[in-house]
Amino acid sequence: MISLFALPALLVLFVDLVLGFFVLFMNPGSNGARGFSLMCFVTALLAFCEFQFQSAESYERAYFWLRAGGIWPLVGMVYVAFALIYVRREALLRSWITILLLYLPAAAWTVLDTATDWMIVPLRTELGWSYEPVEPTWPGDLSLIWGLGSMVV
Repeated sequence: MISLFALPALLVLFVDLVLGFFVLFMNPGSNGARGFSLMCFVTALLAFCEFQFQSAESYERAYFWLRAGGIWPLVGMVYVAFALIYVRREALLRSWITILLLYLPAAAWTVLDTATDWMIVPLRTELGWSYEPVEPTWPGDLSLIWGLGSMVV
């Protein structure tokens, strides 16, 4: 049975896919259109993982989809890359230093979030599945600070 709380994720999935394909087909040669479409597609992927997580019928399935959604740090860096393209700072994306500063920490957080239980685990509530921080919470706290800091940049 599909949880009521899974429906917004399903809506985001469909809207992002339609919007991403629409923009890409309207102007396929533009770096901005390709960046925006990539941003829509990775957001759709996260929405799909969230939908599956919310619709899971067992702890094992919820755990799998929670781990699959652990790619959010890389998705955040796709947003930052799109912002650099949008403000016409594409030259920064050609620099190895920028690439390392953007994607190396994101890759480390992604590995920690997808391969370990150091940050969050699924929690079954009366309304469906949710997230529960793991004690000690310092890995999750550092991840949150990094994520918020990257949004400010």
